[in-house]
Formats: sequence, structure tokens, C-alpha cells
Amino acid sequence: MRMRNMMCMLLVAVGLLAGATQVRAQSETEALLERALAGAHRSESNRLRDKGKFFMAHYAIENLKLAGWQRDARAKHESDYARRPELYRKPMFMSLGPPEFVAIAPAGSADLVLTFRNVHNWSLQKTDDVVFKAFFDALKPSGVLGVVEHRAHPGTSFEQQVKTGYMT
Repeated sequence: MRMRNMMCMLLVAVGLLAGATQVRAQSETEALLERALAGAHRSESNRLRDKGKFFMAHYAIENLKLAGWQRDARAKHESDYARRPELYRKPMFMSLGPPEFVAIAPAGSADLVLTFRNVHNWSLQKTDDVVFKAFFDALKPSGVLGVVEHRAHPGTSFEQQVKTGYMT
């Protein structure tokens, strides 16, 4: 029993040391990253862009028909992001619930719009055109739209794509 307690104490001590090393490494990495981002090799416009806003489009809580689990999911995401201001600053949560709620960011303000595995849902609801227009409206003229979606085999029918969530 005594040996087991000593082993547990050793594991705890090793865990504490590893944790301290990880924190030190993380802070050193963050310091290096900050110096790189602030470097004179970057243009003023790039340095200013780093101070931009982060808009997060999520379930439209204004929608009275929104399911409880969707309200809970948005509340959880808002809470999770609020706990990491050093990483996310203060994200602006916007409502996305087509076709009524699609103002995801001020017009022409976004450098990048990303969506992850949502296109098939919008296609099923026949709101994909409204959502993509909202993306286009939010993007700056040189902005980028990123779409992540499972890929269907070429030639898969649209009905099958929407049903499975695998799109072409």
C-alpha cells in the first residue's frame, strides 16, 4: 500500500511539472507569436486587421419556433467563447435562421465566412440561396467563403445529397 501511495504522489508530481512546463511553453509560444504579429515586416493594414471583430452566426434565438436544444446550444457556445477572451476577444453573436434571420455581419465587413456541414440543411429547407446571398453581402470584395461539407460521389442525385448530407 505504501508503495502505491508513493507511486500516486510521484505521478501527481510529474503531472504538476508537466503542467508547469506546458504553461511556460504556451506563454513562450504566445510571446513569440505576438512579436511576429507586431513585426515591422507586416503592413499597417495587416496589423490593424488583427484587431478586427469576430462575428459568430448561430441559431436565431429571436425565432419563437426555435427548439429548446438549439437555444441551449447557442447559450453554451456564447458561454464557451466568453470564457476565452484572450483567444476570441469578444465575439459578436449574430442570428442565422433563414429565411427570416440572415444578417450575419455588417455588409461588406467580413474578410472570411466559414460554414461547416450546413449546406445540405439549407438545401433541404430551400433556403440555401438566401444564406449564400447573406454570405456574399457580408463579405468584403476580396473576402473568402469557406464551405466544409461531406462530399458525395459525382453524379449523386440532389435528393440523395440532401438526404445523406453528402453534397457535390
